[in-house]
Amino acid sequence: MHLKKLSAALFLVASILLAGLLTGCGGGGDQAGDSGSQKDKGQQGEAAQGNAAQNNAAQGEAPQAKKIAVGTVIAVVPDRRKIILRPSTEVQGSERMIFKVNDGAEISLDDQSAEMADAAEGQDAKIEYVVVKDQNRARVVELISGGGGSS
Repeated sequence: MHLKKLSAALFLVASILLAGLLTGCGGGGDQAGDSGSQKDKGQQGEAAQGNAAQNNAAQGEAPQAKKIAVGTVIAVVPDRRKIILRPSTEVQGSERMIFKVNDGAEISLDDQSAEMADAAEGQDAKIEYVVVKDQNRARVVELISGGGGSS
């Protein structure tokens, strides 16, 4: 009988020590827990960025940086979903810019929802886009009817 009590006591002590070790290693203090969780979040974010970069690399694409172009529409090819823009700022240069308008792109005309067919020559436009495989891909197209504003 004495042996059973001793082994039960040893089991109880070992269980308490094990529970204490696990609690201590799992972030027992506020500082240790916070820095550990921040480190984990940072590693998760880096992993997600790495996965996105790997997916883009696998598709032959570089990471996409959003850009904005402002100017006047000089041509529209609705069946090919293309808009050609003459930039109005010196920073963007004087050469025309060709945009492929994505199927899911947001298009608006005078702050109203619009379609690709509503785009017309002479309208002022602000286009948010990304460059994919050396092609400008429009994500948001904001058109203003009339265009040709005064200098």
